[in-house]
Amino acid sequence: MGLRRIGRIQLSDDPAFTRKSWLVERAGWVGLAAFLAASFLGLLGPGLFSEVAAGDSGLRATYDRFGHFHSEGTLRFQLERTGSAAGSIWIDDGYLNGVEIESIRPEPAAVRAEAGGSLFTFATGDGAGPVEVRFEVKYRKAGSLRGRIGLSRERALEIRQFVYP
Repeated sequence: MGLRRIGRIQLSDDPAFTRKSWLVERAGWVGLAAFLAASFLGLLGPGLFSEVAAGDSGLRATYDRFGHFHSEGTLRFQLERTGSAAGSIWIDDGYLNGVEIESIRPEPAAVRAEAGGSLFTFATGDGAGPVEVRFEVKYRKAGSLRGRIGLSRERALEIRQFVYP
């Protein structure tokens, strides 16, 4: 540590401390930029990579990759119309134990508990194009949330979400 004089003012100077404080400041700026980039990309909520779409020819599911504990989320399904007047969505108990279903639009015509899951049956009616079904859920546990969703237990796809505390 050295002393330096500027006019009548005497200043103490510690170049090693100054370099370390600048390094810590730059690391803080990098950390803040990384946090902002993560939030814009959807790693902390809605954003570019926050939504996942999966499915096959009969059922297409869209859901949020990330959620927040005790907050609401939406599962959206496009259920293809078939020759029958009804279509079904099966959700396993592993997923249903991690969420609370707040509402289902349109209302299911029937809900049946099965071994390992629940089958929601919807009146698809006549018409063209898929039927849009929305499950509004509230996340009941933090951490990894996995489940299987499909037209039936045999034709189910795995979904994975992470719920922030």
